[in-house]
Amino acid sequence: METDESPDQCICREIREEMGLELKGFRLFDKFELSDRIENTYWIKMDFATDTIRLMEGQKIGWFTQGEIEKLKLAFSFNRILTEFFRRKPWA
Repeated sequence: METDESPDQCICREIREEMGLELKGFRLFDKFELSDRIENTYWIKMDFATDTIRLMEGQKIGWFTQGEIEKLKLAFSFNRILTEFFRRKPWA
């Protein structure tokens, strides 16, 4: 987060800078207090072809099933966060 920037403003800026998308209608999924940081996790239901997104940062974008995610070893405690996301199913 930048100085004087709220978590909501930060996620909008980051998605705009890194993916070229303007976020509207997103929701806070949860706020995770981790040992090294507070992770505000947001979600929004979107439908787009991954090949239409020009990433400014990162290596690749893709869609993953819950089973595929469970097999990955993700950094920054994201396995824990995604497990909780699928357990709670905020889209349902």
